[in-house]
Amino acid sequence: MTHPATVPEPGIWLIDPANSSVTFAVGHMLVSRITGRFNRFDGHVTVGRDLSATGVTATLAAGSIDTNHPERDLHLRGGKFLDAGTYPQITYRSSTVRGSGTDYVIGGDLTVKATALPVELRLTYGGVTDDPLGHRRAGFLGRARFSRAAFGVAETMGLMRAGGPVVGDTVHVFLNIEAILEDSHV
Repeated sequence: MTHPATVPEPGIWLIDPANSSVTFAVGHMLVSRITGRFNRFDGHVTVGRDLSATGVTATLAAGSIDTNHPERDLHLRGGKFLDAGTYPQITYRSSTVRGSGTDYVIGGDLTVKATALPVELRLTYGGVTDDPLGHRRAGFLGRARFSRAAFGVAETMGLMRAGGPVVGDTVHVFLNIEAILEDSHV
C-alpha cells in the first residue's frame, strides 16, 4: 500500500544503496556538464513524531567517484580535487527540517576535505510501500547545489578562450533514495 501524501512512519529508515543513487553534474567548457556518481555511500533518514526529531545523515566514499572516464576519476580522487587518500569520506548531517506533505527543505552541514559548510537539501517524499519480502520501503528524491571552491576543491583546469573556467564551480547533486525501515517485516 502506498501513501504518497503523508510522511513515513517514525523510525530509522536505512538507505538501500542497491536501489539508490547519488549523482552530480558540474559545468564543463562553458557549454555542457560533466556528470558522475558516487558508487559507495550509506546513511539513514530518522523520522520523528515531529520535524524537530527528524533528520538525515549520509556518508559518501570520496574514492568511489565515477564519471565513466578512468583518467579523470583518478584526477578527481587526487589532491587538487577530493584528495580521497587524506579525506576518504564526504558527510552530510542535517540540523533542521521544514516543510509538509511531500516537500521538505533540509538544512545541514556538508563536510568535504575537513571543511563543513551549510548546504540546503530539497527533498521530495515519494511514498511508502511493503516490498515482496515484507520490508517497509520509502522513496525520496533530493537535490542540492554548492560551490566546490568553498570546500577547497578549487581546481579549474585553466580558462577557456572565452574567459570562463574549463570546470565550473557550482556542483549540482541529485539523490534518488530508497530506504528500508530498520527491523521492518510485516
